[in-house]
Amino acid sequence: MSYGRCEFYETDISAEGKKKKEDAWFSQPYVNRRRPPCNKKETGKREKKAVSLKMEKKKNKVFRLTKNSEFQEVFQQGKSLAAPGLVLYLLRNNSGLSRTGYIASKKIGNAVTRNRAKRLLKEAFRLYDDDLLPGFDLIFIARLPFVKYDYFQAAAEMKHILQRGGLFKVKKSW
Repeated sequence: MSYGRCEFYETDISAEGKKKKEDAWFSQPYVNRRRPPCNKKETGKREKKAVSLKMEKKKNKVFRLTKNSEFQEVFQQGKSLAAPGLVLYLLRNNSGLSRTGYIASKKIGNAVTRNRAKRLLKEAFRLYDDDLLPGFDLIFIARLPFVKYDYFQAAAEMKHILQRGGLFKVKKSW
C-alpha cells in the first residue's frame, strides 16, 4: 500500500501483537496511526531557521524604546516634526545606537487598525534604517490619515519626515 511518497507494508505485522518493555515509561513511542511514518530530510532546516528568528528578535529589542520613562524623555526634551499622517519626535542619545518607538492611539481606530498602522510604520522605517545617522531616539506617531495609506505612501511620508529632521547620512560622491 502506498501513501504519496511514503510506503507502508502490512506484511511485517505479527499476529500476536507487540510485547511491552517492563522498564520503559511508555510502552512505545508516539506514533500517528492515521499516517504512515515518512522520512523527512528538511526538519533540521526549520529548527535552524527558528533559532535565527529568535536571535533576530533579541537583536531588534536593543534598538527599541520600551519603557515609559524613555518615551517621556524623548517627548519632553526632544524635537517634533509633523506631517499630515505622521508625527516624529527625535532626541540625540549618548550611545552610538538609534532606538525607535511606534505609537498608534485609540483615536485612529480599533486594535486591528492600530496594529496595522504600527506594522506599516515599522516596515517603512526598515526601508530607510541603514541610511540614517546613528545615535538618535525616534518616536513615530500615526495620525488618522495614516490609516488609509498603503505601503508606498507610508514610505514616502516616512522619507519626507526623516529628511526634514536631517537624519539621513550625507553621501559624498568623489
